[in-house]
Amino acid sequence: ATFNQYIQFNASNNHLPITLAGNGYVGTGGADLIAAGDANMIISPGLTTGLIGSLMFDGTLTLNANGGNVLFNADIGGTAPGAYDTLITSGSLGTANGNTLINISLVNGYNPNVGDYFDLLQSSSISGTGAIVLGNTPQGVTFGESVVGRDLRLTVTAVPEPSCVALLGLALVPFLVGRVRRQIPQNGK
Repeated sequence: ATFNQYIQFNASNNHLPITLAGNGYVGTGGADLIAAGDANMIISPGLTTGLIGSLMFDGTLTLNANGGNVLFNADIGGTAPGAYDTLITSGSLGTANGNTLINISLVNGYNPNVGDYFDLLQSSSISGTGAIVLGNTPQGVTFGESVVGRDLRLTVTAVPEPSCVALLGLALVPFLVGRVRRQIPQNGK
């Protein structure tokens, strides 16, 4: 669908989930996507799981979760542009009040490798992000979220093995003991 004006989707009016799905373009003015109370705003580029898509906004886009959740369902089928869902705005992108969730679904046989990344949310500037990444990932990897330039990027990282974390902790013990000893006065001095 194409909209040639500012739009506002407000899930808080009826406390039911509202879904913005498919491939589309919102014209000048941008949009507010609002989820308040026990309501949820669901964004699903590509319409259904397995169909890669892109939703584009000309202007600002505010994901405003006032007690509800803004859930971005992102299908990832590879690292190339067009192989994963995107939400794009020509203006600024902000998460006004937190509770932005990114739900990952791996599709089309894609198996992530450490270092792979995906610019899921793209804008002219980005602010107020603090997205929480959800979804199933293969054993040994996870997705980390960061702002890179104007985009919200997910990067595949390795999950440290419990034995590695324990070894790192043991390696730090002598260092910490030495610091404590230096801080305890010796012979009353």
